[in-house]
Amino acid sequence: MKMRSNILLCLLALTALSCTTPKEDYYGRSSGVTHEGTVLQALQKGEGYSHFAALVEEVGLSDKLSGKDLITVWAPVDSLYPAVEIEAMTPEQKRLMVENHISLTTIYSRNFRKLNTIATLAGKYLTVRQEGNAYSVTGCPVQVSDNIYENGILHEIGGWVIPKLNAQQWWDELPDEYSIIRDSLNSHIQRTFDRDASEIIGVDSTGRVIYDSVWVVKNPYTNSINLADESARFTLFVPSNEVIDSFFVERTRYFNSLGKPFTSEDSLAVYDWLMGATLHRTLLTFMPEEEFVSVKGNEIRTDYFDVADSVTLSNAKVFLMAKTYVPIKVHMSKMTFNPYWIRKEYLNLGRGIGYSGGTYDVITNNINTSSSKCDNNNLTLFLQFSSASANNAYEFDARPYDEELSKTVTQPLLPGSYTLYCRFVKQGDDCRTDVIDLYQVKAGGVLEPLKKLEGILKGYYDNNDSNPKGGLVTEELIVDEGTYAPLRLKAIIPGAFSSGLDRRICIGECTLIPNDNY
Repeated sequence: MKMRSNILLCLLALTALSCTTPKEDYYGRSSGVTHEGTVLQALQKGEGYSHFAALVEEVGLSDKLSGKDLITVWAPVDSLYPAVEIEAMTPEQKRLMVENHISLTTIYSRNFRKLNTIATLAGKYLTVRQEGNAYSVTGCPVQVSDNIYENGILHEIGGWVIPKLNAQQWWDELPDEYSIIRDSLNSHIQRTFDRDASEIIGVDSTGRVIYDSVWVVKNPYTNSINLADESARFTLFVPSNEVIDSFFVERTRYFNSLGKPFTSEDSLAVYDWLMGATLHRTLLTFMPEEEFVSVKGNEIRTDYFDVADSVTLSNAKVFLMAKTYVPIKVHMSKMTFNPYWIRKEYLNLGRGIGYSGGTYDVITNNINTSSSKCDNNNLTLFLQFSSASANNAYEFDARPYDEELSKTVTQPLLPGSYTLYCRFVKQGDDCRTDVIDLYQVKAGGVLEPLKKLEGILKGYYDNNDSNPKGGLVTEELIVDEGTYAPLRLKAIIPGAFSSGLDRRICIGECTLIPNDNY
């Protein structure tokens, strides 16, 4: 009899354990309170949630809270209802706000400690924080948790989670005072038909395929980054129209002081740099002497910028600029040029390559500097070896060759720092020198030494493929401040000329590369 009683007790225990609802199995038989009805009914009948329940109905989300899909609702209490703020919202903003209190999954309090963020129906993320045994979501304390209903869970929170705009939403609503940077960037949006992702749905009367078209939207300045991605983090530097206009006035005034016009190309370079410098990955802190590199590789140096205000978005930080800056280097470019050369036609007047045209001063009268170009078909070496003076010397301007005009042109340089490379030309293997003194000719004919070129017999000749840039003359050539004029160089082969000495190497192609010049 005792054994039968024990068996009966065991059966009763097993029956009790097996008598659980699917909902209880799903929630892991937690300590939460299970209620009849849906989450929507709980909001409508429960005390303290009337404002939220009314908004659910107003924005058309009643079906979502009474359907079969399992959900979690973070129910804000009436006592903290932000009436002024919500009444000022548009219908779209209200719906987004309500959706931000709904998660399309079931989240039980026992899982809070495992979570950092919780996705909502609005596409936003709530931030979970723990202090002792208490939790909060995006700053709102969880006051009552784990009320379980037929279609989900209700957690009561002490506050309303007003969703922040993401970077894309904020950008789309930028006011007209930011129209220059806004419209400039938006003008580069490209829509491309994605044939592979588009589904064929039929053919038209002419037999052409009809697609359920999928379009890919790209902007080269955002580098295919999705500003609406709530899981990503960005920083934007955004100057207003007034700030941009102020910079243009400053840059134009500076160029005018140099005697340089501010051209349309200069304006385009400014816009291109500003657009490329706007978007940065990760959240940044604007501090003195900080350097940030944008997704386009443009570098922001905080010492050149001022911030008027900042805006915190759901996935980004925006710095509204009080002062913006564009580096001088955007107006500078690499330049390749040659010294004065003698045209091959002149050298082939029946006298051959050995013809001596006299001193440098005489030879220059026969040089066509407007059409000279250093290439194998048109030109040959400069005959800088026949002078009997103590120092064989020649000066030349940085005159790049213009392909459209088919001649060399005068190219003034902006003040700043450059790196200079030179290649060297020789006549015959047995006629050369390994010493050249190179100078920059400054105002008033003042010579500033750049470098004594020594040991250049090997590795720096014009036909040396292993060193296409030529020999490094100087890493920092400072063009005069306050001027916009061509660079003038002077090469001196020191010592008096004597027949038979190795004196016949000269500077050929030169390459001038701007340095940082921020």
